[in-house]
Parts: sequence; C-alpha cells; structure tokens
Amino acid sequence: AQNKDAPAEFLRILSIGTFYRTKGFDTLIEACAVLKREGVPLQCRIVGEGPEKARLQALIRSRGLEQEVTLPGYLSQEALRSLRRWADVFILLPRPYLHWGIPNVYIEALASAVAVIATPLNAIGELIEPGRTGLIVAADDPTAAAAALTRLFRDAELRRNLAAAGQQRVRQLFDERINSRRVVELFMERLQHERNHRPRRVAQAPPVT
Repeated sequence: AQNKDAPAEFLRILSIGTFYRTKGFDTLIEACAVLKREGVPLQCRIVGEGPEKARLQALIRSRGLEQEVTLPGYLSQEALRSLRRWADVFILLPRPYLHWGIPNVYIEALASAVAVIATPLNAIGELIEPGRTGLIVAADDPTAAAAALTRLFRDAELRRNLAAAGQQRVRQLFDERINSRRVVELFMERLQHERNHRPRRVAQAPPVT
C-alpha cells in the first residue's frame, strides 16, 4: 500500500456516482485536462454507469486523457473499499442548482479517511468545514477544481490532516462503533427529515446515489 503521508509520485483521484449531468463528472474530466497541461501526474478513476457515459468517454478521448482517466463501470463494495484505500483524494462536483441532498459517497469517503473535495451543496456544511474537514470549490469551474487537486498533490500534510479531521467529523456526527453503511443511512434519514419540513420543489432531481 502507498504511504499517503509521503509526497505522491502521482495524484490518485477517485470519484463515484451515477452518470447524470447533475453530478459534474464533465467538470472533473476538464479539471484533469488542466492538471495534465500543468504537468501534474495523475490517475483518476470515475466509478459508475449512467446516461452520460458515452459523452464522458468522448470527452476523455477529446482531451487526450485515455491513459489518465478511466471509467471502470459498477464495482463491488469490496472493490470500492480497495479504491478508497488507494485514493489520495475523493472528488465529486455536483451542480447545486440541479442536485438536492448530500451524496452518500461523500460520507463513505470521509468515513474511510480520504481527503474530500466537494461543491457548495445545501447542507454540505454538516460534513465539510473548508480547509479543515475537506475542500469546497465552485461548481462548473474546472480551474478551481484543478487548483484544489494540485494543492492536495503538493501537500501531503494537508491531505493527511483533511482525511483525519473528516473522519473525525463523521464520528462526531454518528456513533463511531457503527459501520459506514449505517452512517450513511442515519445521515440520509436526517436529511430526509429536513426535507420533509421544507417546501417541496416542483421539479424533482434524479435520485441521489
């Protein structure tokens, strides 16, 4: 296993979710293109399936990222746990104006002690205090995402501190004796309770995965 406290020889990036436009995977791919142009070595795994897959594959090809960015499809929970151990950073860049709620995958990454980069979704402050338990960047901004990724690539201590504080945050919110799946269930129940006490939107976003 890699030593995550040491400077990374290349940046190991993980993202997970259903391939909807709401999730911002295109922004992540564009951010990876910025990293490559700036000479930051990287490997990015975007795990999932969905209606945007062909468009994302085409974007990867058009940016010349076939060696850096891969879409392995759906993976088992065991394989996902292995990837979270592999990753230096977990990043998901949902568009707040299209996406409701907090994706489960943020909670799972934090519980696994992986540094997280997110966008300013409603209620994200429950989990991520910028610069302490994770990083938050604007949606639809590949340059900002690339800058945050570069910062984590260059600063092993920051990666370690964010990962440790993020994991502790999850443990503060939930009983640390329960497993990560139960952590997700409890957090989503809490958000659902909040949602039930707010006016409903007319248009429903695709289901959070």
